[in-house]
Amino acid sequence: MVYYKQAEILSLIGVKELSLFGRNWLSELIGNISGNDSRPAAVDDHGHVAAFQQPNVNSQQRTTNQPPKFQVYVDIENRRRSFSGWPHLLPEPDTLAKAGFFYTGSEDHVRCAFCGIGLKHWEISDVPWIEHAYWSPKCFYVVERRGNDFIRLVHCIDLRTTLDDQSPKSSLTTEETANELEKLKEESRRLKHKMKCIRCRNKDICMLFVNCGHRQTCEECSYQMEYCPICEKKIEKRLKTFLS
Repeated sequence: MVYYKQAEILSLIGVKELSLFGRNWLSELIGNISGNDSRPAAVDDHGHVAAFQQPNVNSQQRTTNQPPKFQVYVDIENRRRSFSGWPHLLPEPDTLAKAGFFYTGSEDHVRCAFCGIGLKHWEISDVPWIEHAYWSPKCFYVVERRGNDFIRLVHCIDLRTTLDDQSPKSSLTTEETANELEKLKEESRRLKHKMKCIRCRNKDICMLFVNCGHRQTCEECSYQMEYCPICEKKIEKRLKTFLS
């Protein structure tokens, strides 16, 4: 395992000072992204989990001059349409499509239309842009949309960095990149909040109202309602569902 001192982290990601965000900012970011045991698994061309090592983000080689691996899915609308039958509520299909992925139709296996990287075994807490940057740092779509600073930051944080070389000198040059990561984290928190029952705001959503198709309540609250809180149709049948 490689460990970086904070001064080395700042140098790698282009940050001259951490004082605008403070020590807690980097600590929180590391806690949210590093050591992610639930990280999606990279897969080979046949959809099998591959024994990939951590990608080398410092390599100068880029895939910019290569044509997209799956031309039909360069169009984001085609990527969105591919998610018919997607088995998870989170990550959301639209979020995955924006991050360059399309659904292969098998399990929860997605691929990037541009670099061709395949990922599966997604968890609720996974953020597609972060996982794309982690597994395929050379993908020109990620480079163009998020930038090299974002990619370097994701990889620096993932290396279980230590903060034992705190140095209070100077000024932040990658505030935009840091803000971008924070936006992604906030979006992840927002999506998790959407999974809570619309009535009690405490328990997870698990009940489907069959006649109207809405799924917004926990089991207990669903039986305290006569009408759907979304469309106000009378509830005729309830079905318990499970988040995979």
